Amino acid sequence: MIQFCSKLVKNNGPLFVCCSGGKDSIAVGHFLSRQNKEVALFHFNHKLRPQNDEMENCVRSLEWGLRPPLIVSADQYPLDIKQYGLEGAAHNARIQAMLHAAEVYGINNFILCHHLDDCIESYLMGCFNGEDKILPVKSIIGPITLYRPFLATTKKCLDDYVVNNNLSYVEDETNTDTSPRRNWIRHVLRPQLEPKYPGLEKIVRKKVLQC
Repeated sequence: MIQFCSKLVKNNGPLFVCCSGGKDSIAVGHFLSRQNKEVALFHFNHKLRPQNDEMENCVRSLEWGLRPPLIVSADQYPLDIKQYGLEGAAHNARIQAMLHAAEVYGINNFILCHHLDDCIESYLMGCFNGEDKILPVKSIIGPITLYRPFLATTKKCLDDYVVNNNLSYVEDETNTDTSPRRNWIRHVLRPQLEPKYPGLEKIVRKKVLQC
């Protein structure tokens, strides 16, 4: 069952769900739109490969929420991959787009679609770096607030929601590439850890709920 921390989100205006067009964000966007929430979608097209346009078109086709999706492109916020690396550059560009949306349109509340499995991966990455930290349930960057109200929900719950509601999505072709460290943890390390350390999910979930 999807666990939505409704008390976390201060709904004093539309909630913009950061929607890639992938399975997780499609599930979150649809779920919130059915919870009598003021929901709209925010999509950032990274313009890195042809599939990015396919993902944008998927989001454009959705008819949820109060208003049409807000679509932003890397043509407007170029990715400085040389300085920050791919992941860092993409993150910085998305944040800049959100800050601009706050300044121009008064859009301040964004929902990030991170789930419990993302938390576990981030926790493991932190452990390897000597850090004991968890994804924050809320981040404030200038005038914008980033909420992560689904951190206690597993990816399987979101996957099942998509199937049960017959929702269309685009599977990111980079998700199966195990060269990035996060993907290696997801596809290689976790399947080996879970049989020997079955309490890992419970430990991380407890940390999430204590935040």
